[in-house]
Amino acid sequence: HAQQSVLTLKDIPLVSDKTYYCVISSDEWNLMNKSYDVPLDVFNLEVSSVSVTPSSDVNITCNVTSLNSKPQSVTWAVGNNTYTKDNNTMVKQVNYNKDTGTVSSTLKLINVTKDTQAVCKLKLSSEKTFKKTGNIDVFEFKGEDRLGVVGDNASLTCTLLKYNGQVDKSQVSWHYGDKKLNDSDYTWLDNKTILTIENVSLSENNETYTCSINFDDAEVQDKVKLHLTDVKGYGDIVTSSDDTTEQTRCEISGSIEGLQDFKATVYWYKKKEKSTDCDSALIPLL
Repeated sequence: HAQQSVLTLKDIPLVSDKTYYCVISSDEWNLMNKSYDVPLDVFNLEVSSVSVTPSSDVNITCNVTSLNSKPQSVTWAVGNNTYTKDNNTMVKQVNYNKDTGTVSSTLKLINVTKDTQAVCKLKLSSEKTFKKTGNIDVFEFKGEDRLGVVGDNASLTCTLLKYNGQVDKSQVSWHYGDKKLNDSDYTWLDNKTILTIENVSLSENNETYTCSINFDDAEVQDKVKLHLTDVKGYGDIVTSSDDTTEQTRCEISGSIEGLQDFKATVYWYKKKEKSTDCDSALIPLL
């Protein structure tokens, strides 16, 4: 009958091939410290991860190096779909090179619109299959609608999400209609651009601005709306004996599309001191 001894290597960094020795002693078989070489083939399996613009065609590559034997196959899995060089023209494979111990396979995906994982499967034998996953991140440039007050400065923001590269401010731009805004009107820091609009007027309410990033092969953009409200105070002329209840009022106006549920907290002040003559009120913006 056969006997087997298994050595398990845990948390040991392996960067090159190793040879271990199995030593056997047996009175029955008249063996004393008989040594056998057990080679360990250490190879590298790497899959690229990429960030792409929406609806892009994507190439993702699986590279194998330092492999001492020819693999049975290199295949790809994306979701429930399997791709091989034999059944799909979307796979290009460089065959195993015995001298360099390398093999590579590239999968091309068409019109990628959402984040995707591609799994490279390296099959060495019926019992040994190794896997490595590459991420395809579809990055977004997202704008945020903002609420501003007439007469104040307003800020609009766009943020670049899920992008693992570098973007320079020269790639970023803002437009108001067909007009390109000045570079000095906006900032770019930590993958976020902020446009400052000075002294806004009510005529700019619900106006749309466009933020854009230009890449070598594509442009991504989003539209941002500026919602404005106007605050005005009204007071009556009264004598000292008049009941001044409801003689002063504060009105908030402005059509705020999509923000009908927004509420404001109102406080009254006498000069710089908060008034105790009336309570704060929550009122819907109409």
